[in-house]
Amino acid sequence: MPFISMPVKINNKDYNLTLEVDTGSDRIIDLNTPFVQKHNLLDTQKPFAISRIASSDGGSGELRNVFFDEVVVGKYHLPLVAGAFSTLTSGMQSKENIDGMIGNNFLKRFNMVMDFKNNRIYLKPNKFLYSPFYDFLLP
Repeated sequence: MPFISMPVKINNKDYNLTLEVDTGSDRIIDLNTPFVQKHNLLDTQKPFAISRIASSDGGSGELRNVFFDEVVVGKYHLPLVAGAFSTLTSGMQSKENIDGMIGNNFLKRFNMVMDFKNNRIYLKPNKFLYSPFYDFLLP
């Protein structure tokens, strides 16, 4: 799986995340349990929803869905992006060597080109850039 580096602001603090790209996931951005614990993020926000998951890689547990202040992709600043803090203790979201996962609910906002030869991913905004992340969050 490819990886992407992405600046994200959470609780007014800037992080430069290393995220595993998971085009088969319907999630947005989920931060792995070790990252959440290291930065004491778990109880910093009241979740707007809790996702109980059992993943194909053997992980099970909760994802606490919260809002990230901002996600930056190139010159594009996306405010109030829905993301999640993981509590999983097994599977991919328990890994310490990456900060989290980025799924297709975020990636669908961009046309993506993967250049494996040069180890690059190019993202170009498309018509879904500012589309809602979840319909149930609409007023």
